[in-house]
Amino acid sequence: MSKVKLSIILVHYGDDSVIQDSISRIFELKINFRFELIVVDNNEKKSSLKEQIPKNVVYIKPPKNLGYGGGNNLGARNAKGEYLLILNPDVFLYPFAIDKLIEFLDKNKNVAAVSPILTNEKHTGTKELTPVRAIFAHSFIHKYFPKNFVAQDYKLANINKNYPYEVDTLPGCVFMIRKSVFFEVGAFDENMFLYYEESDLGRRIKAFHYLMFVLPYAKAQHKQIKGQSKNLLIENIKSRRYYFLKHYGYFWMLFVEMFCGFSKWHFLLFLILILALCLRLVRLPETFNFAGDVSWYFLEAKNMLVYQKFPLVGIESSVPILSQGAVWTWILALFLYFGDFNPIYALYLTAIWGVANILLFWLLLTRYFNKAQIAIGSLFLAVSPFIVENDRSAFVNTAFFAFLLLFSFFVFKFIKHERIRSLFWAGFSLGIAFQVELAAFLLFPVVIFYLFLFFKLKFLKNCLYFISGFFVSIIPFFIYDYQRGVFIQTVGFGVWFLSKFLDLFNFNQLTVFSINNQAISVFGRIFVDNFMFVLAFLFSCILIAIYCLFYGDKIKKFIALWFCLGILGFFVRGSFSDAYMPILYLPIAFLVGDLGVKIVLKNKILGISLIFLYLILSFFKSLHKFSVENSTSFLDREKVAQVIVEDLNDKNYKLLYIGPNSQFKSGDSQWRYLLWTKGNKPDDDAKFKVLITESLDNLPDFYHYELTRDFGGIKVGYLQ
Repeated sequence: MSKVKLSIILVHYGDDSVIQDSISRIFELKINFRFELIVVDNNEKKSSLKEQIPKNVVYIKPPKNLGYGGGNNLGARNAKGEYLLILNPDVFLYPFAIDKLIEFLDKNKNVAAVSPILTNEKHTGTKELTPVRAIFAHSFIHKYFPKNFVAQDYKLANINKNYPYEVDTLPGCVFMIRKSVFFEVGAFDENMFLYYEESDLGRRIKAFHYLMFVLPYAKAQHKQIKGQSKNLLIENIKSRRYYFLKHYGYFWMLFVEMFCGFSKWHFLLFLILILALCLRLVRLPETFNFAGDVSWYFLEAKNMLVYQKFPLVGIESSVPILSQGAVWTWILALFLYFGDFNPIYALYLTAIWGVANILLFWLLLTRYFNKAQIAIGSLFLAVSPFIVENDRSAFVNTAFFAFLLLFSFFVFKFIKHERIRSLFWAGFSLGIAFQVELAAFLLFPVVIFYLFLFFKLKFLKNCLYFISGFFVSIIPFFIYDYQRGVFIQTVGFGVWFLSKFLDLFNFNQLTVFSINNQAISVFGRIFVDNFMFVLAFLFSCILIAIYCLFYGDKIKKFIALWFCLGILGFFVRGSFSDAYMPILYLPIAFLVGDLGVKIVLKNKILGISLIFLYLILSFFKSLHKFSVENSTSFLDREKVAQVIVEDLNDKNYKLLYIGPNSQFKSGDSQWRYLLWTKGNKPDDDAKFKVLITESLDNLPDFYHYELTRDFGGIKVGYLQ
């Protein structure tokens, strides 16, 4: 009996009828050479395929889905033929196509592999896949410019296809290869589960100096039946990344992904992030107001690094007996450590962090909601004058929002999948946010109330996980209270919060109308300084939130509850402080997006016009603010501090400061930090005094004659 000339390998995944039809068509071709047919069943579920196919077909069932390359490798290892025909079940071969491929390989010993021409596709076979060719042939560039020169050259569009032509890559759906060469070059790389295997194999065949051809007189059709893989897009991306990483390294892999991974939404996100970055970086050092609480944290962070004292709490809060947490101090200390104590380094990192928060918002919310809605919400976060201003301040707000996004991630994960461990991490994340800004505790009752409303069956167990995560993360507060012997920061805060909660039922204590102007002012900075516009927007958001509470899915209900109880909490607290507002960033951005989409669906021109109007107004409002020198900047203070240190010549001195915020404990922190960083730290026990004033209006008369240096807005005097 003659030897087997050809082994035809079919890798099956999906509908059994597809592979049965393929087997029938192969036997109908009446091939003039002895062949065997091998079926590798990659289906993960049990099937009766083995009993349904002819007995003379070799059936192989691997223990798991090996992917396209792995399945073909398994079939090849069990093949007896001189040649291998790698064949997709959805490829239809014309009569005598197989015979012509075999005859061509028999006559041309330097040819390793050959393929029929695909009659229903414009191109069969390509040149080698390089990063440049991938960018022009596999990315959005090709979608909008399909006939660009690079793509046409890659696909051999202008080659004469009336004769056999040489290629660098054969179509992976159908090609014949010498079995000896297949294993000599290393077979398919099984790290590529699906897609790009043929490009990788073609590179290795060429590296061994073999040739590959497409035969126009051997014909086939590729029907490309869908549904053969559950995660085609994901596998395509993974294989593409692996291919370019393997052959070209990290840089080119990332560079290709920048283009090939782009959809119109990625492009829109890219524009939003660029816009956000520009608004946060333009004239950043020149407008940095390094004063007050901002500089207090810098001073505390430097104390931590220099004296190696790990603080457990931060600056005093607006409630006199309570302090903020020290998390922002720890983060700032890390920035200063790598930035050689230069505040500008921390300033830039915080501004970039603000842009990263927008990216995190996009990645988190697009998992659950319409991309158009989240794009509008992301645009709001990018251009809102209030948010931009806070991201440019190197203050706690940026970190506060980041930890609230982390909290949201775990809450949404619990709601979607009901994984109770996610509640622990939600509580843990909220505890960290609480140590950045105490106002984060407002979300504690929001979660508890939400669990009571929508997860009643396991309410106590869910609460236990959430609360335990919260308590674990605020261990620094417990240690601080234990060391002092008075549990003010923990139990005391709980009592204070409870008293504020009880104010809900005491209508005489509510301060709804007393903070009306303050609320309008803050929301005006978030949107547009117009009373009626802010009022209309808040009313619209409240209506959408109420609608979501009744008709939205569980995640929408949580966001709506977050917004409604957040607004109510501010009224009960009696204050709309800038530091509290990051609590509302996510729900407001979500509701803005929802409102924007609803308007666009009702009237596309009106909706898009309103979005562009807000974008333009916010953009120019921020730019105007950056161009106005309305306060003494960081750079001004830094220059003055350098002169003072040079004047003192290492002399000990006590610092006296009179100016904005000098009535507060942290009022002179900016000068203490700068003078220390320049080389001469103030000494409160020294007799020699340095007087710095930024406001002559508050300067006592007997100090006026002591001012010996005039730096415009800043004046300095030396007192014996």
